[in-house]
Amino acid sequence: MKVCLDRLGYRAEWLTTHRLALASARELGDRAGEAWVLTNLGMVLGQQRAQDAVGYFEQALAIYRETGDRRYQAQVANNLAFCYLVLGRHEEAVTALLGALKLQRQAGRRYGEGVALCNLGEAYVELGRHDEAIAVSQEALAIAREVGSVRDEGYALHNLGRAHLELGHLTEAADLFEQALAIHRAAGERFGEAQDLKRIGAARARAGHLAEARDMWTRARILFEGLGEDGQAAELGARLEKLGTTHKSAAGGKEGGL
Repeated sequence: MKVCLDRLGYRAEWLTTHRLALASARELGDRAGEAWVLTNLGMVLGQQRAQDAVGYFEQALAIYRETGDRRYQAQVANNLAFCYLVLGRHEEAVTALLGALKLQRQAGRRYGEGVALCNLGEAYVELGRHDEAIAVSQEALAIAREVGSVRDEGYALHNLGRAHLELGHLTEAADLFEQALAIHRAAGERFGEAQDLKRIGAARARAGHLAEARDMWTRARILFEGLGEDGQAAELGARLEKLGTTHKSAAGGKEGGL
């Protein structure tokens, strides 16, 4: 039922049915069922209200620790860490992900290990720990290719690109983003595609290729607007406006920059 509600976009129905299920599981004293429902509630809220999702995931994680279910501990720890990333709580995300990674390896779950490594790469980039980000993202990329997870392959490439971009490796970063872009487009991952275009634009701008940067950012903004990502679209609008100012300053013989 959860898969059906997710794929068809019935968020309100997902919340309503699972809140009823949560009350029933608690009345019956079904701890495993309670943890399962809490996890599903966290998953639907994680896409819209990450702060609320954190509470559900933390409750589910406590139950799985109590029951000793390492497989689901690892899964929920991954989900919880993703919410921490969304909320900018990057140090907490690293702690959660290192715990999840240990559990995934103990259980021999290569796919889950790859997901944890991919998210860990993002957390390290956000913290400015670029060498560590590259190391874990390369591990994530190898596992994604091993298990055939195209989606995670795209995000591992994106995280590698971000780390190299921050280190000033502009050509290598742009190549990694282009690889990620091809994967996200083929998979219909519009959010991933928009993020890739945004980063390619940043690499182009830093390399002085301002016309290419404008094209990439314009395309990314259109995608973000279509996805309802108003904050991302507004950020790119500001970058494009600044880029226009830079062009005018350069044409007038004045100094300008991004």
